[in-house]
Amino acid sequence: MLIGPQTIKQFLAVVSITLAAGCQGIPHLEDWSNVPESKKPQVNQVQYSHQVSFAPASAELGRIEGDRLLAFLNNAQAAAKDSFYLVSGNPETPAALSDARKTMVADYLSTFGVAIRTLPGDFAVKSPAGDAVNLIIRRHVVTLPGCPDWSGDRFTYNNVPTSNWGCASATNLGLMVAEPGDLVRGRDGGYADGEYAATSISNYRKGETKSLSPEDVGTTQSQQKTGEGQ
Repeated sequence: MLIGPQTIKQFLAVVSITLAAGCQGIPHLEDWSNVPESKKPQVNQVQYSHQVSFAPASAELGRIEGDRLLAFLNNAQAAAKDSFYLVSGNPETPAALSDARKTMVADYLSTFGVAIRTLPGDFAVKSPAGDAVNLIIRRHVVTLPGCPDWSGDRFTYNNVPTSNWGCASATNLGLMVAEPGDLVRGRDGGYADGEYAATSISNYRKGETKSLSPEDVGTTQSQQKTGEGQ
């Protein structure tokens, strides 16, 4: 007896119905008790400290101290995007002398493009002892997650993410971010042209915006490729 296409279709339909009926008797349990956390790059703040010593009652930066300071900057791989602070020394030192010493160090650092920031109110750093000024460098660093991570099951059957969930995105973000501190707190938007912004909103509400033409789109794409129109 020959089996035609119609017979095969009827057989498959019967098998599907039988399987569906059988599955109804099997309890379906969802287990969400062990859901792995999504991978994220970790951002930490590191600090480097260097003591610049001065002769008693002097605010002159000696050659040896200048060389030591330069070596410290090189070893710490100091960059302009780092945060630099100066902390005064002995509280018994006259304020005028302490200020003169900090000014001397700040002027020396300015030749390397380093700008000293104002000490924040919660800056908990111990002052150096004696005739000295402390230079503090702070920066944020990114620690990439442990990826790839296939420690868990590679296949799940109840829509639970795998242990490798988010690895690619977290690693790429950590590698490409130019300023790791931006992952902690975003930058302020800065000043904007209020008159221009208000006019644009007014034109939008009144339906007086200019429609983009194919020529305008082409110009915009060209500017994006060449870096113009920023």
